[in-house]
Amino acid sequence: VDTQHEVSVRLAPRYASVQHSLIIQTREQVWREYRGLIKALEICRVNLSEALDLYNFLRDVRAALEWNHSLSDEMNYRELARTLVAAEILLQDHRGCKARMDAREADMNSVLDIGRRLIKHKHSSADRIRALCKQLTLSRSQLFEQWFEVMEKLDLMVEVYQWARDANLAEAWVV
Repeated sequence: VDTQHEVSVRLAPRYASVQHSLIIQTREQVWREYRGLIKALEICRVNLSEALDLYNFLRDVRAALEWNHSLSDEMNYRELARTLVAAEILLQDHRGCKARMDAREADMNSVLDIGRRLIKHKHSSADRIRALCKQLTLSRSQLFEQWFEVMEKLDLMVEVYQWARDANLAEAWVV
């Protein structure tokens, strides 16, 4: 396009008025088309960037929700301890779940920040993004609530087994 523009600038003065005006009209038409093409490419670039941001957000949300679900299942489907040692091991494992949740907190906040940024920039899928952010926040809070409930049960279980052990020791000492 630049080459054609330079050639038309050089050639236009060499021709008569009819051909001169035809060269200028053609040059102007090419420039208009070229600017239109540049604008269309910019729109495509913005749309592609928006789609990529949405794709990355959806991928991260799905991964976060799956991780929350798998940890929830892990906390729900443990066998009950039958001894004090087993109960203490379950308690330590459960504390390990909390450590994993805390370690993953930055990732969860990052996903939510991306969602907020997309909503703030009025992404075309803002309603869907808002719903997924709410779903992730709800899932996260339910996971923390579940962790505390299971922790209370495990603490109680350890106390009961300790009491039973102490009662057996006291009984043996008395007899």
